[in-house]
Amino acid sequence: MPLFKNALLTRLADLRERASGKPKTQADIGDSAFSGFNRLLHKGLLIFALIITVLFALIVYQHQRSEEAVRSVEHTRRVITYIDSLRTYLLNLDNAVRKYADTQNPADLESDLICRKSKCPSADALIILIGSDGAQAARLAPLPALQSALEAGFDALQQRALKNGDATAPERELGGFDKSAMEQIHRILIEAGREELSQLETRETARIHLQSLSSALLGIAGLWTGLALFGLYRETVRLIRAGIDAEQTIRQLSLHDPLTGLANRRFLQQNEKQLIAAAKRSGKQLAVLAIDLDD
Repeated sequence: MPLFKNALLTRLADLRERASGKPKTQADIGDSAFSGFNRLLHKGLLIFALIITVLFALIVYQHQRSEEAVRSVEHTRRVITYIDSLRTYLLNLDNAVRKYADTQNPADLESDLICRKSKCPSADALIILIGSDGAQAARLAPLPALQSALEAGFDALQQRALKNGDATAPERELGGFDKSAMEQIHRILIEAGREELSQLETRETARIHLQSLSSALLGIAGLWTGLALFGLYRETVRLIRAGIDAEQTIRQLSLHDPLTGLANRRFLQQNEKQLIAAAKRSGKQLAVLAIDLDD
């Protein structure tokens, strides 16, 4: 009884629309038929826009962090290399002076044997290179004065050697630059080198950690993308199945009278040949009850 009542109400509504001369427009039919797909399309666009935005932000952020880490590591390596070159240069000065004191050979004081580069390293340049590291700069603060004293004594010793000075020249020119000063230079440079090596290890570890974090974030973003695609796929399949079911339901309704549920004229037109063929094959009489209340 409820089914008959619903069918009757549906039929009356359809007749009322026909009588009013305002049938459903194509836009109304399209909205009702494709509203689910439109919602799915909008949802998919929003999800992918969000994923792309997040991925882009992560890539830019991690790229900046990686560049900073790489620059920090390269800067630390340059500092370590400069510390080694400065230490070698100062050791060469000290060794040349002490060797000349033993041999009295002016050739031992040639500048090419001390520093083969066009510009020898200096403690001031090292402090400038270290820059913002206040602890390292404070540790290296005594070096410029010690280097200046050693270079001044070395220059004076070179001049005396060229003038064939006596054997006491090294002691007289370098009297204020004793063994303890060289030990201080060695200690300062060794401590600075160890500190830079420690910072290099720390920054290299941080760089590797950032790379691992970037890979993990990209993996998570890829997982999100996969889940979103899977969800959209399932929703699309559901909508397609619902559309197929709706189409089949509409087709069945169009072949039967909504008031009585009996076959209508369209059903007979579409199935006339099949019904006649079935009756011929069976060899029996066939009767079809149909009703058509339309004009």
